[in-house]
Amino acid sequence: MNRMLALAVLMTAPLLAGCLAARPQAVNSAAAALDCAADETPAMRSALYLGAGIPSGGRVDAAAWQDFLASEASTRFPDGLTWFDGHGQWRSDREGLVQESSRVLVLLHTPDFLTRQRVDAIAVAYKKRFTQEAVLLERSAICMALR
Repeated sequence: MNRMLALAVLMTAPLLAGCLAARPQAVNSAAAALDCAADETPAMRSALYLGAGIPSGGRVDAAAWQDFLASEASTRFPDGLTWFDGHGQWRSDREGLVQESSRVLVLLHTPDFLTRQRVDAIAVAYKKRFTQEAVLLERSAICMALR
């Protein structure tokens, strides 16, 4: 049985490696495949949904939010970003249905792997700093233009 398992792993490893290597290109292809107008640029829109409630009590207040923006988000996206207050609910593994205030951070960026890593780093930093169970990431291919 161990010999069959080893053979299966050896046969599928190159296929899995190909899938992993192709994944960053797939997002680039999705953005490039958009039917953008001549004056528009294919791009990505990443939105992070960041809960304002802290599990140990309290909430991410305006001062803590501004500090987080300055130290984590603005340093990674110095050309600009958008954020707004939100209200929502989600099902927590620890607490069941949770309703809380939130902030939505919207980033428009190039569709490359390194930039997506910067977006992901913001989510990781938020979870760590404010002891969050999760940060929701929404990512989509868009056409972008300044008008």
